[in-house]
Amino acid sequence: MVVADTGDFNQIEKYRPEDSTTNPTLINQATKLPEFKGILDTSIEFGIKFFENYCGTHSRSKKKNAETKPAEWTALEEWQREELIDLIFDHICVSFGCKILEKVKGFVSTEVDARLSFNKN
Repeated sequence: MVVADTGDFNQIEKYRPEDSTTNPTLINQATKLPEFKGILDTSIEFGIKFFENYCGTHSRSKKKNAETKPAEWTALEEWQREELIDLIFDHICVSFGCKILEKVKGFVSTEVDARLSFNKN
């Protein structure tokens, strides 16, 4: 059985493993490759657009994906900036996992923050 341990789904397509695993460190390395700029751009746009839904002070009381005002980096406090970065990186990890899933016939394991394992939202 061949298992790939990478965030670079182009390498997965090239070597055709049966299963794949990845983690935030490997995905962070893959994000530095120019061919994955589109994923970064999409994740940044997502984070800015939906920051209030997922990280805002009233996010628990708001309906997910409801229209809200996009986040403005310069208007955010330091803790909010950290939350926005976390949201963007979570989106990046999920996006890479989905792309890997398209390339692998077997199982894909994406390591994420353990707190997210129990999040049903």
